[in-house]
Amino acid sequence: MTRLNEQSQPVPDEVYEEAARHYDEAALATLIAGIATANLYNRINVSTRQVADVLAQK
Repeated sequence: MTRLNEQSQPVPDEVYEEAARHYDEAALATLIAGIATANLYNRINVSTRQVADVLAQK
């Protein structure tokens, strides 16, 4: 889900099915939303040239 351009099928059915064995539908949706949110913040930080430890330096 993080490196979508590196594979023709970024989240194969087997991977999704394995995750679904461990998480119910609500938990799986929360996990996917969390990954998407982390990806969003990473992309914002990269595009605005933010350093990952800026908050730690203050």
